[in-house]
Amino acid sequence: MENIKHIGTWLRILRQPQYRWLWFVAAALIYVGILLFPMTGVEKEAKGALAVFGVTAFLWATNTLPVAVTGLMVLFLIPLSGSMSATETYAYFGNKAVFFVLGAFILASPIQRSGLSTRLALTVVSRFGNSQGILTIVKTGKYC
Repeated sequence: MENIKHIGTWLRILRQPQYRWLWFVAAALIYVGILLFPMTGVEKEAKGALAVFGVTAFLWATNTLPVAVTGLMVLFLIPLSGSMSATETYAYFGNKAVFFVLGAFILASPIQRSGLSTRLALTVVSRFGNSQGILTIVKTGKYC
């Protein structure tokens, strides 16, 4: 029981911002450790992908970096590890639907922060909100 208290104390100390670099060192050790660990029948590319997965899981679990940053970091680590070429890695993000949704999120964020979305909603409801039928026509373009 005494050992558990010591581990908890060490973890609280290591969570402080001035010791964050230790988590990055641990992530690098995990990466190198997985690459150097002898695994029979496992190809070099698979070991690289497993190493990237190990680092990503560690960084997500410890919350060393924000989740979004860790997710973007994977996009750079996969080609660097030799698991896939950069062309293959980034080809999955070439779909037009991905960029459409990304653009919608990029546009929605400032519209919501500025309050424009609330003003538009209140304007539509105040102008057309007297009747459910008219509001349905405005919303969908069809009368039910």
